Amino acid sequence: MKSFIAYSTEMLVCSGLFLLFYRLLFAKRVHETLCRYYLVGAMVLATLIPCLQLPLYPAETIHELPAMVEGESVKWIEATPPQEALRPSTPSFAWSWFSGCLYGAVSLVALGLMLWRIHTIFRLRRKAVLTHTATYTLAESEAVKAPFSFWRTIYIGNYYTPLERMLIISHERAHIRRRHTLDRLILEGLRILFWFNPFFWLAERWLIEVQEWQADRDTLNEGYDVRTYQITIFKQLFGYNPDITCGLSNSFTKNRFIMMTQQRHGRHPLLRIVAAIPLVAGMILAFGATTAKPTLDEQPTSPLHITPETKLVMNGKEYTPQQLRELNTAKLHLQPGKILFNGREVSPEELVKAIATYRAGLDDPSKATIRISADDNTPVGQLQDCKVLIREAGVLRLQYEGGMGIGAQLLPPPQSTESGKVSLKEPTHQHVAARNLYLIRMNRNGMLLCGSRGSEQQIPHFEAVANAVKQFIANSENRADLSEHQEQTFTLADGRTFTLPVSKGMISIEISRESSATHYFTLMRSISRAYAELRNEAAHQLFDRPMHTLPQEEQQLLHRAIPIRFGEQMVQVR
Repeated sequence: MKSFIAYSTEMLVCSGLFLLFYRLLFAKRVHETLCRYYLVGAMVLATLIPCLQLPLYPAETIHELPAMVEGESVKWIEATPPQEALRPSTPSFAWSWFSGCLYGAVSLVALGLMLWRIHTIFRLRRKAVLTHTATYTLAESEAVKAPFSFWRTIYIGNYYTPLERMLIISHERAHIRRRHTLDRLILEGLRILFWFNPFFWLAERWLIEVQEWQADRDTLNEGYDVRTYQITIFKQLFGYNPDITCGLSNSFTKNRFIMMTQQRHGRHPLLRIVAAIPLVAGMILAFGATTAKPTLDEQPTSPLHITPETKLVMNGKEYTPQQLRELNTAKLHLQPGKILFNGREVSPEELVKAIATYRAGLDDPSKATIRISADDNTPVGQLQDCKVLIREAGVLRLQYEGGMGIGAQLLPPPQSTESGKVSLKEPTHQHVAARNLYLIRMNRNGMLLCGSRGSEQQIPHFEAVANAVKQFIANSENRADLSEHQEQTFTLADGRTFTLPVSKGMISIEISRESSATHYFTLMRSISRAYAELRNEAAHQLFDRPMHTLPQEEQQLLHRAIPIRFGEQMVQVR
């Protein structure tokens, strides 16, 4: 979402260009009705176009890579939060509060003045002598110094000759018939809301001018003498009426008299209207268009089917392991009590055999990757048991459904020389300072407790987890209860060096085995999003570009500068 300053700047540019276009091609060159519609519509568009977020520009494809593990104890992955200096500088809270109050105060004063003028008009109407007709109401009062109309009421004094009275009523009736009050109220509202925009003030003045030309032309079209009508206007110049109204007292006298005798407009009015379309389209492309949502180039999933005879069949055709070398990803889907490997139900024992066969068909077995998905009511305990089996089969890379950046990187179990089988290596305990450990506990119902040990608090929803993790890792205020940082220097191949504070923070998760896999995946996505946002912010600060557009070397720097340290077992706290 755009900041108010960015939105205001774009709105000023749009409204200025619209008015420049009006003066060059519309003013006194097309019919007054078109001028009215253009002025009101253009100013409304000037406020709406900067608000648009149309995904008109094509998105770049993001290649999602599996996270890399560092270390050998618990399942954890490395990263770094940007330092305080990396964050975009924002105005202090006091200045934001003061400027917001000042802006609101001016708008409220302007709104109050407009409401007071409307109140004055209705108070005048209550004291006047009213005459109702089919199309308007005539309000006569000695307090009306200059005639005017507001909505469907004409206000007039008692000191006019019959001819002058007929001219005045004809003029004001034209304002009512063409609903000029509605035009004025729309621009008045924009001017109150965006009082700092001088183009809204200018547009309102030009709108009044067009409305008077239109009412003058309608009056003269009824057959009245031009000279008599001009003399009547001169008599009203020194009167007063509220400036929100339509009336004869508006001081565009010279231009009005010229327009009374000008019968022809500019040539090709339709072309002038069509010429406004590229202007609107250009503004939408410049200020209302955005890049489409980035698409994720997921690794291809192998639709691999393993027959009881251990043959490899894909899409109904038998393959040898050699022919499947380019396929690095297999798909594992879990249902309550069921395991589906590439679409075929297998038992836990068959899963280990199927994965081993799939892995043996790869050029580089170390790149074998299992993409895991699960039904909503699948318990996390079943997912954890399958991860143990996957690890036993020699596959260490996992990706969770949805292309999450964390995934899981399993630790390699030691090889037994006696039986040729693999055995599971129990994770060793990591000693982490209490302030550097952020605990996330989730029960079977998806309820979350998060925070440092001994000070965990309930988190209302999964989206809040990402913000909490970002605050803990970044620690921009250098709080003693959040993660500490250690300065590290990173050098690129071109000689550039960066000294950045790397967080020592670690995220530790404790999840009930009865919790649903959907809750687990959602939690993992929230943690992944926190680190992705931290890295993207750092990319903008260091390289002035989004993370996914950086060269591979610079992306690796950010991965090392903002490491994801993540564990699914509780660690020992000292």
